[in-house]
Amino acid sequence: MQQTFLKLKQRPWLVLIIFILLVSSIFIIKNLFMQKKMNREMTKPVVAVETVERRDMSKRISFYGETVANIQVDIAPKYSGRIKAVYVSLGQRVEAGELLILQDNEDVAISIDENKAQIRQAQAELTEEKSFYQASYDRVYADYQRSKIDYERYQTLYETGAISKQNLDEKEQAMVNCKAALATLENQWMDSEVPAVVEAKMASLNKLNQRHKALTKEKEDLYLRAPCSGIIGFRNAEIGAFAQGGQRLLSVINNDKFYVDCELAEGDIAAVRTGMQISMHVDAIQRDYLGTIIYVSPAVDKEKKTYTMRIELDKTDEILKSGMFVSSELEIIQRTNTLFVPKESLVEKNGQQYLYVVNEKDEVRERKVTIGFRNDESVEICSGLQAGESVVVTNLARMKDKIKVQREENGQKRDGE
Repeated sequence: MQQTFLKLKQRPWLVLIIFILLVSSIFIIKNLFMQKKMNREMTKPVVAVETVERRDMSKRISFYGETVANIQVDIAPKYSGRIKAVYVSLGQRVEAGELLILQDNEDVAISIDENKAQIRQAQAELTEEKSFYQASYDRVYADYQRSKIDYERYQTLYETGAISKQNLDEKEQAMVNCKAALATLENQWMDSEVPAVVEAKMASLNKLNQRHKALTKEKEDLYLRAPCSGIIGFRNAEIGAFAQGGQRLLSVINNDKFYVDCELAEGDIAAVRTGMQISMHVDAIQRDYLGTIIYVSPAVDKEKKTYTMRIELDKTDEILKSGMFVSSELEIIQRTNTLFVPKESLVEKNGQQYLYVVNEKDEVRERKVTIGFRNDESVEICSGLQAGESVVVTNLARMKDKIKVQREENGQKRDGE
């Protein structure tokens, strides 16, 4: 050994060679070990893991709608006719009852005058008929009373033998005729408070009076007035133009209040109630307005399969207009103090739901679970999972029972033990 050392000492270059070989061997062995370790680590799937704790499970509801003016009324004529005058312009503010448009009413005015003359004639005829009937009744009644007295007198004379039976029969027949004439007049009162001939005249007069009311109403309808205060938001009326009945000529818009009408899906209807306040965002003007739910439809729309919700905006301004698109979000508590996982962590097999649970040694266990509520991001776990356990969220395609994984934390890989 000593001799060998002396030989090496005499040959320093040989010592250098041996040293280099020794260092190289150590480096190669270390590289082989590291490469083997890296290969072993590369076989572990890299996954994002989430630890489950009991918390309140929330749901975010998004809904959309458009602004609706407090009042928007279209002004259209009831009758066709030519426009005689237009008293408003586009954008002008009007008050309730203010005259907006006048249609030509000369023909109606003529008809009203004719009707008035007919009414006067009918009133005169009614007065004449009343007088004539009363005079006829008085005359017939007097004739009956005289004939009755004559008959009674002739009956006494007949009993004494002063007259013949023929004379008595003639007086009796005269009394019967007078009584029949009186009955004819009296029978006209049977079902009425006035005689039939008078009632007929009264009916004719009443018919003319009703006609007068209809013509007066028709004339008034030719004066198109504002049903409410507001702004003229539409105008399609010019003097001299012919307007068809029902044609839209003007629109009066009242923007003192604004509403938002939205549609809700069946799954979201239980989350809202009247009186709830919601912040509404108007995209066109990039402003937010606070509103209060004032109405939720009690039944679903059979065609759209949605429910209608109306929101009254608390405060508005001149920038806000009718028909603007509005969006909003509402966050609600679906379930308090429950377990839930990201919906992408669930795997369905043969109609059953599974999770991949990771233990402290980064080993995966396939776990059958039952689920409850869902929302856009999470799913409630009713059984099969405990608080504090961790579930795999990503790379599920490579998961299987009893494999090891690498956790991904803040975008960095952590070596498994």
